[in-house]
Amino acid sequence: MHKKIGDDSYKKKAKNVKYENELRKLFQTFIIVVLTLSPALSPIISVSSNTTHINAESFEGEWPPTGWTETGRWNKESDQAYDGTYSADFDGSYTNRSGYLTSPSMNCSNADAIYVEFWWRDDDLDDDDFMLEYYDGSNWDNYQDMNQLSHNEDEWALYSDNITDDQYFVSNFQIRWYAKSVGNGECAWVDLVTVKNARTESRIDLYTQRGGKGPNQPSDAFSPGEQVILYAYVTYNNDPVEGKLVAFEVRDPANSSVLDRTGETNASGLTAVNFTLPTTCIPGQSIIGEWSAIAVVSVAEITINDTLTFRVTGAMIDLYTQRNGKGPNMPSDAFAPQEEVIFYAYVSYDCTPVKGKLVAFEVRDANDTCVTYKTATTNASGIATISFRIPSMPPFGTWSTTATVEVLEKTIGDTLTFKVGWIIEILRIQTVDEYGNPQTTFRRGEQMYFNVTVQNVAFISKMTTLTVVVYDECGVPIGQVMLQNWLTPPETSSIFIIGLPIPKWALLGVGTLYANAYTDLLQLGGTPYCPETSATFMIIKP
Repeated sequence: MHKKIGDDSYKKKAKNVKYENELRKLFQTFIIVVLTLSPALSPIISVSSNTTHINAESFEGEWPPTGWTETGRWNKESDQAYDGTYSADFDGSYTNRSGYLTSPSMNCSNADAIYVEFWWRDDDLDDDDFMLEYYDGSNWDNYQDMNQLSHNEDEWALYSDNITDDQYFVSNFQIRWYAKSVGNGECAWVDLVTVKNARTESRIDLYTQRGGKGPNQPSDAFSPGEQVILYAYVTYNNDPVEGKLVAFEVRDPANSSVLDRTGETNASGLTAVNFTLPTTCIPGQSIIGEWSAIAVVSVAEITINDTLTFRVTGAMIDLYTQRNGKGPNMPSDAFAPQEEVIFYAYVSYDCTPVKGKLVAFEVRDANDTCVTYKTATTNASGIATISFRIPSMPPFGTWSTTATVEVLEKTIGDTLTFKVGWIIEILRIQTVDEYGNPQTTFRRGEQMYFNVTVQNVAFISKMTTLTVVVYDECGVPIGQVMLQNWLTPPETSSIFIIGLPIPKWALLGVGTLYANAYTDLLQLGGTPYCPETSATFMIIKP
């Protein structure tokens, strides 16, 4: 809202004379807009037709012109004129005279924007001497102190304004120039005044599957975890526009941008994007509260937009284990056979813990066979807990767990997955030469090397002690190597190990090597990660 008379803090920026031609063209064909994501933003509209209320009034005829009024020393004079012979002029005096030059009343009740343009000039005016005021149907608003605009004294300057504040869209809109306490030798001039009433022909309407149709209308509320579909409907002269790129942005209650997408309108003038709301209260992330969205499109080289807001409120559940999995449908780290798995379900409403709610748990193995059903009650912290132990010979692969709860007659749930298997597993042991190339035959006295392929199903690297023991054909150990405290990264990796020489007394024939992975040295309490893996090779004469 603009300030009332007596408050001149609201400033605008005028344009220099050298930009006259460019600004005239913009004035005739564009609404100059600033895109600001705000729930109070009115839709920015394109302009293809105008109603002209004052058409380039240059004060060449009768004074004052028809419908105009003046007080004080406003008159028409020919000493200065931007267009034609005359301009409206106010001369100061020793008694510091004041006076108003007021336009006719203009019906702008159906406007989407009002253009005001005129040329003005001053001589020795001070701040607060020359004011531009707008009438909102009830009050005159002190809109602009002309002397505070960027301009050169004793030169004509263009003032151009696009009014989109709907308080001025009234049936009796007016503008006036107030020469206030102008002293001797001080003058103000106004010339070539134009006022136009703009009508909308291009429009965009942003809404969701739950409402929000119309300019800046709110949608009904959503719950955490629900999908939000944003629709944008683009028209020109009430006809749908196909093939226009629409930019969408969504901001959370903390005004952080959470979505930037682009869609293209179809033959019906529609485009849509969707996203799913979070289901858990995550530190640093705002979920509960008022969200906002904006859709922006350019039609006929004019940028238009619409905004909407919607509230997010309701219950949430987050299922996780002692090895993480926090967040909606997030995975937990892996478990090995016979390890205990502890499940936690955190239940909240608008991010506040809910006590005394019954939470149902279901666990399914890698074959999608149910392993267990359990029920637990949330405590004062909103957490329900169950546990079970992985069998000694479980199906390896991805297991899944579901937790559901009813809050205020609405059922919500969360899922997580976790891998079950050997946390560290030796997939293959292979004999190689010194360059890592496969080699399965070795002579007595020849150096042999090993390539061990290891899989780590955990999310993080694991400290591993690897051992390789070599037997000859009679099962006699002929040597061993150890790789202690090797940091094994997640996924699959290949480890090259410098081996040992084949003893000259080793029995000729088929030899066997055995690879093992331990948590640590056995004398330090190490245990196997997985079953051992073996491979064979040939021992031949030198």
